[in-house]
Amino acid sequence: MSLAPDGERALVILQSSDDDLWLMDLSRDVLTRLTFGSENYGPAWSADGKRFLWSSDRDGVPNLYLGSLDHPESAERLAPSEMQQSDGVWSADGSHVVYTEEDPTTRGDIWMLPLDAGGERRPRAFLKTAFDERVPSLSPDGRWLAYTSDETGRVEVYVQAFPGPGPKRQLSDGQGVVTFTYRGFYRQLRWSRDARELFYWNRDRLMSVPVRLGPEIDSGSPRLVFEMTDVLEFDVAPDGQRFLLAHDIARKPLTRLVVALGGAAEIGKQVP
Repeated sequence: MSLAPDGERALVILQSSDDDLWLMDLSRDVLTRLTFGSENYGPAWSADGKRFLWSSDRDGVPNLYLGSLDHPESAERLAPSEMQQSDGVWSADGSHVVYTEEDPTTRGDIWMLPLDAGGERRPRAFLKTAFDERVPSLSPDGRWLAYTSDETGRVEVYVQAFPGPGPKRQLSDGQGVVTFTYRGFYRQLRWSRDARELFYWNRDRLMSVPVRLGPEIDSGSPRLVFEMTDVLEFDVAPDGQRFLLAHDIARKPLTRLVVALGGAAEIGKQVP
């Protein structure tokens, strides 16, 4: 899911035979379908709330697509690749997107793609190492990138200057974090709108790290916001005081079976 900049709408994936992208109006509780068929996931809003990114396998390998609320039927494949792309996010000025690309050798890498109308859209690697880097998240001013990496042997949360060069700092506590669900989906890292906090899920706990961004990066210790099991995804409201959660509700097991006798005699009878 992804909350719109105004906090009144959300892009969500509804899972069925195909996982499609829908627009949810939170004030009216109305859903509008945006995609039809294929597997879709990982939506993200533009800063102006008029366009969105998401990943889809409509043309084969899951790649990143650009859509518009005015013309949701028209989608543009941004950087065609044989590698799987996901976790797309926008820069604050809309000039480029950052995303994760899977590589069989280096695993998760973080790439950036310029979207300037007059320039050539040529993606370049921002972090392509022997480590597994994922779930990029740009700060509201677009100058800092948070992401996860297993460079220490454990998955930790980092932030570094974007597009670089510049300082880098580990934000998590060094004990390792789990930012994926039991279904294998990766949860995004989320900034508060004032860029003073970074939120991430660690197993069943929502954690917040206070940060101060300037010429250098300063951060405090991660603190627990709340605990909840089976959360698949989350986002932060513009006021920083509310969270939108996708909560997996376990269905109750079947405990009662009803058998109707004499059903064979009814087969073939005309129904009034």
